[in-house]
Amino acid sequence: MDIVTSVDAALIGLAGAVAGAAAGLGASLIAVWQQRLGEAQRWRQSRADEIWRIERQSLVELTTLVATACQAMAWVAWSAAVKPLEGVRAEADIYNERMRDLLPKIFSAQAAASGLNDQTYEKIQEIIAHLIELDTGLGTEFTKLESASETILPKISSFEQEALRLARETVETVRHNLRGATDIATQG
Repeated sequence: MDIVTSVDAALIGLAGAVAGAAAGLGASLIAVWQQRLGEAQRWRQSRADEIWRIERQSLVELTTLVATACQAMAWVAWSAAVKPLEGVRAEADIYNERMRDLLPKIFSAQAAASGLNDQTYEKIQEIIAHLIELDTGLGTEFTKLESASETILPKISSFEQEALRLARETVETVRHNLRGATDIATQG
């Protein structure tokens, strides 16, 4: 019986060692799995943060370009109210050159901002469409300066308030979007 008892004790000890090793191995596997899960979550969050940063940057760039275009419109419109015809012609030429440079940049920034939420993107589309409408209207009035300057100068001048309103609308749209995105980022 002594031999049976010592074999039982050895088997019990071996079973305990196997159980301990299995538990240690299981714990090690769980720890590795949790670490990988944590790394994957950190990577996804880092990627989401990077995308948000890029979208925010593109939105700020678009805002800068639209504000620059609105300022150019307001300036040339203001000049029609206070400058002589030759000064307005000179300002119109500067404006045309500036818009030739700005519009492709605006369209590029608009495309870069296309990843924004649908509501913000639709609002940006409206702003850009209005900007193009104002630019086309100004350009059309510039072509009439030679033939009817006395009636055209007040029309050009009337674009100032609309250009300034569009600049404010752009800033408010961006402000609303950035605040919403910041709220989501801090809650997530």
